[in-house]
Amino acid sequence: MLAAACASAGEPPQPMHFSVVHPPCRRSHAVLAHRRSPVTDSRPYTIEALKLGPMDNFVYLIADRASARAAVVDPAWDVPAVLARAAGLGLHITDALLTHSHQDHINGVGALLEATDARVHLHRDEAAFWGAELVRPALHRGGDTLLLGSTPIEVLHTPG
Repeated sequence: MLAAACASAGEPPQPMHFSVVHPPCRRSHAVLAHRRSPVTDSRPYTIEALKLGPMDNFVYLIADRASARAAVVDPAWDVPAVLARAAGLGLHITDALLTHSHQDHINGVGALLEATDARVHLHRDEAAFWGAELVRPALHRGGDTLLLGSTPIEVLHTPG
């Protein structure tokens, strides 16, 4: 259904990526490249990767250490596993960050919203592909920064 919507619109969805900005050095640390252990990492945030579903997709939990707020990147497949991991870490899920609208990256959005009061974030150009199904979206452009507790997260628009 999403593929048909994309084809009828004449262009593919516009994916976005997120980068956590480490304030002391102002360097960006891409979600996909971050693999530090929370035990030895002194950064104000943690990133947990969960490999889920029949396609071995990665769902990420970004957590602000000071506030225990967490964002789920691309909630898909096994939302109960994501919720259990967040609860085990003492985290409160407040945000869902969507990189793009392929079904294998978003099929858990509904379940996540039923279980939490998470705010959904996606790129402004991607909103047309969601239609009325998506609730509580915050629309962003590349270069925008959102705050997860005191952790700034930069939106990186990466179309194509």
